[in-house]
Formats: sequence, C-alpha cells, structure tokens
Amino acid sequence: MARLRAAVAAFGLFACAAAAPAEPPEDPKVAAAVARGAASLQRLHAAGVQGESGSAGLCGLALLEGGVKADDPAVQNIAKHIRTTWPTDTRTYHVALAILFLDRLGDANDIPAIQLLGTRLYGGMTRAGGYGYECADLVPLSAVGKSEAELTAGNPAAAPKPEVKKPDNGFPAAVGRKPNAPAAVAGKLHPSVAGYNAAVRLAVGAGGRPAAGGDNSNTQFGLIGLWVAARHGVPVDDAFVLLEARFLTTQNPGDAGWSYNGTGGASSPAMTCAGLLGLAIGTSRNQPAEAAPAPAPAADSGDPFDRTKKPKAAAGGGVNPVGVNPLVPAMSAAMRKASIDHGLKYLGFAIRSSSGPQNAPGQLSGFSDVCYTLWSIERVGMAYGLDTIGDIDWHRWGSAHLLAMQSPDGGWPAGTHGGPEVATSFAVLFLSKSNFVKDLTRRLTGQVKDPGKAELRAGRDFKPPAAMLPAAVPEPGVRPAEPVAAASAQVIAEGLVNGPDFPTALRDAKDTKGTEFTAALVSAIPRLNDQRRDQARDALAERLTRMTAKTLRTMLTDPDSELRRAAALACAMKDDKAHVGDLIGRVVDPSDAVVQAARAGLKSLTGQDFGPPAGSDDEARKKAAGSWSRWYLSDAKK
Repeated sequence: MARLRAAVAAFGLFACAAAAPAEPPEDPKVAAAVARGAASLQRLHAAGVQGESGSAGLCGLALLEGGVKADDPAVQNIAKHIRTTWPTDTRTYHVALAILFLDRLGDANDIPAIQLLGTRLYGGMTRAGGYGYECADLVPLSAVGKSEAELTAGNPAAAPKPEVKKPDNGFPAAVGRKPNAPAAVAGKLHPSVAGYNAAVRLAVGAGGRPAAGGDNSNTQFGLIGLWVAARHGVPVDDAFVLLEARFLTTQNPGDAGWSYNGTGGASSPAMTCAGLLGLAIGTSRNQPAEAAPAPAPAADSGDPFDRTKKPKAAAGGGVNPVGVNPLVPAMSAAMRKASIDHGLKYLGFAIRSSSGPQNAPGQLSGFSDVCYTLWSIERVGMAYGLDTIGDIDWHRWGSAHLLAMQSPDGGWPAGTHGGPEVATSFAVLFLSKSNFVKDLTRRLTGQVKDPGKAELRAGRDFKPPAAMLPAAVPEPGVRPAEPVAAASAQVIAEGLVNGPDFPTALRDAKDTKGTEFTAALVSAIPRLNDQRRDQARDALAERLTRMTAKTLRTMLTDPDSELRRAAALACAMKDDKAHVGDLIGRVVDPSDAVVQAARAGLKSLTGQDFGPPAGSDDEARKKAAGSWSRWYLSDAKK
C-alpha cells in the first residue's frame, strides 16, 4: 500500500483502449440535441476544469455518452483533474462520480484508484444502509504510507513506465475493454489497495460505520458507485444487504414511493427512482448468475463436498439461494417483487399525471428538478430493461420535454441540484439512454414488467416489511443463507453424541458432502466430552479447509463461535495469506476461543505475534488488532 503511486504507474505498462464511442440516438432531433448539449460541455472544459470534481465527473460522463472521444481535450482535462483530486475527496457525490467516470473512460491505469474509491464508499455507508453528503474515510489515507501531497501530486497515469521483465506480476496484464466490462482481473484487488481495503473492513467489523441515516439522493449515487466498484474486485456484498434492507423497510405505505430522508415525509419521483434502483440491486443479487459460456450444472448447496456446482456469481453481487435478506427475515422474493411493482405504479402515476394537456413541453408538475428527475427515471428504465413505465414510452415522453427546454447555446437551464452544466449533463445522459450498469440490466431484463396503468389504492395494496433497527444487525455477522436440512443435521449430530461408533460417525461427518454434516458438527461439539470435543473440532476445521475463500469469510462472521473458531483455523491450514486481513478482524471477536484461533492462524501465516494473550479483555483485543493492522499496512507490504 505504501507504493500506491508506483503501482498505479506500473499499470501504464499495459495496453488499454479508450472508451468505446456511444451509439447515437435513433431520433435525429434527439441526436442533434445531444450533440449540441455535448458541444456546450466541451466548451466549458476545453481550457481546463471549471467547478468541482463532482460536476466535472458528471460532465465527463455526459461527454463520453454523448459521443465525444476519450482523447478530446475537455475529457482529458476532466480526467487529469479527477486523477489529481480523488485521494482527498470524501464527498459522496464526488467519490461515486469519479468511479463512474474513470470506469467509463476505460483506462486500466485507473483501476487501483477505482478500487480505493470503492473501498471508501464501502466504509462510508451508514449503519442504516445509506449515505450522507460526506463519505466517512474510516481509515485515513496516511495509512497508505504517503502524505496526501505525494498522493495528489501530478497525474499518476502520466508517471514514468518502468520496464518489467515478466508480463504477469500477480496482477495480469490488462487489455483494452469496453465500458462496463469486468476489470483486468475480476474479483481481485490490486496489491496496493488490498491492505487499505482490509483495514477499512476491519474498522467496519468493529462497528465503525457512521450512525447517521443519510439521504436517498446521496444514496442513489453511492449504490451505483458501489456496483461499479464491485465489478473491479471490491468486496461489497454485505453493503448491498444493508442497502436493500434500507429500501425494503422505508417504502411509504400510503403511495409506495420513497422520500428524501427515508424516515417519513412525502414521496417524490426522483427518490422513488432511488428506491427502485436499490431494489434492482437486491433483485439481481437473488437471481441466478449470468450464464457461463458452457452450460453449468444446477444448484449448489454451498458445501464443496457437494459436487453439484452452481455458476459463479457475477462481480456485481452474490447469489442468495433462498432469496431472503437476513436483515429483513420476513422478506421473500414475492414480497420484494411486490415492493418493486408498487414502486413502479407510483412512478407510472407520476409520469401519467405530468403528461396531460396542463403540462406544456418543459413543464412537469410534481418534478422539482426536471433534468435530475428525468435522469433518475432513465436509470430505472435502463436498469430494469423497461421500454414503458405507466404504459408510457418514458424516453419519448422525457425527450419531448427536454428538447423544448434546451437553450440556444445547447445547454439546459440550472435546476435545484446544480448549475447549467449539471442540468445539461443530466439531460444529455437521459437523451443518450446512458447505462452504467449494463451487467445489472442483463440480469434483470424480463424479470420485472411495467404494471401499466394499474392504480395503487393508498394504504390497502401495499405494506412494507417491519422497519429495520440498526442495533438489530447481527454481530459479529450474519449466518450465510444456505439451505440446511435441519432434520438431517439433528439426526447426524445425535449419532455423534450418543451413537455406538463415534470414530465412524466423525469420519463421515468430516468427509461426506452436504451442508447438514457441517451443521451437525457445529451442533454436536458443545455436547461432547473433552477428548471427543477436541477430535470433533479438529474434524470441523479440516472439513472447512475445502471451503472456498468466500465461504470461509462468511463463516468467520457466523453467529456460532464454534464455526468461527473452525473457520479461523481452516484459514491457517489452507496456508492462504489472503486471509490475513480476515483473521485480523477476528482478533476482536467476543469469544476468546475464536480470538486465540485467529491469533494462531496469524502466527502461522505471518511468522509474527502481536497477541492478544488468552483471556484478554476488550481493550487488549482492540490494541492487538491495531498492532496487527499497522503491521499489515506497513511492514507486510515492504
């Protein structure tokens, strides 16, 4: 981590394609309006960036989506500005838009920056699954080993390109990629970011998320930024669970829309779009993964002993085979669908209400900021793959209003969310039918239908799930949502405890496929005498060595301390140093047995020992975790 700028510069060794040109709109009038709008933004930034990095990033997105080439001076000025300012910018809008712009630009030099910004977004989410204006930096940038001045000096992408003797240095050579395509190594953090990410996840695990609830306007930017960061290998799946829970539990029961702050208040079309986008991510996480080139066998229990494997989850989110959000236990796939259908009914009604003769072109009743709200609607339509909302062609309807509002200079008048450049960017993005989550769209198209002109009878057709209480979030983690045959597990556990042939029962429990055998061992261990308990614990740890890294990480935060302990030992037995950050997070575990297993695992993997001693109190555990973390972020990276 201490060599972040050098690592970013090293990315310059790899060939990278510029952003692919956007396809022009089919309607000639719309295409002309996009070209005029893009030209006005080009003029604004031709001599240098005007304004802050958030609006600059939004303008850069609009330019690229509007057909302007990546090597255009205005685009390059924006890129240089964002590459210079991102290390010190912690405002949610700015962080998210920097991720979106750099991803859309398609330069592999920017992947470490995207990953670090995505980590910042992950840590900045509130306990209620939202974002405020400030995205808390849980771990200061000084943790990367350089001062902010060093990190922000110059343009990292323009740094000298050292010679490399081999093409693969652990992060294989990036190749030219289209926008929204996976990063060079899907699911893998660059070494310069991995330590920082581990430290942020450690802070989150210790309860470091901000307590404030956040607002849905910032949250909609945060969730898009998280989705894109996940494509570049940033682990954010637990944050998506919080996001979905936020929107599932704050939908207004009267009209099924969402309000600005998510804790009551009047619904609005723009905030309802934010809620629908959040549920789109939740729905995608609970859909089967995208089809692989070769047909994949059906269903996987999550247990590696079960040879029936499921397809790997897409980089944007995990797969929950039972369709239940652990923070909203009553939520089923049918209830999630009802929430989306009713939210679309609200949005369709808002569109139809603004489409009558009383609404002249450019005048939309109920829309406090026309360009911003239309862009919000466009994101929902594109994410879900909907041609109509409320039985209205939303793009043709919105385009008519935007064409009527365009100024002679090609721009659009300022709205309540920024100056003319912001409004113009929103308008160009809408007219261009921009989509920064094409991978999400691929997974959702056909899953959700436009409810058409169906009316929502206030207070009768829809009731959201019970409100989520932040204090009720399971600690230290949530049990993985795996389908376990409870009855079979109970029978197997009984055989281990009271059966006539303990050695055979233990061998079967250790080696036989099926999640019920893992559950049985966890259940039986507390009921066994000392000698058999130790043998069963060894068998469970050995069994877990065959689990994937992702499954082990989930088990390390399971509510059952026996499973956490075994998972910690399994990490060491696998001799996989990628688990060092995960084990540091368990040094502050409530169970001393888990703490000592994590300590033993860390000693085995690193050759270091920063404690804590057995029987230590909470303060000693926190102090030891800090020592491990500081070592991991400094000495381990030298």
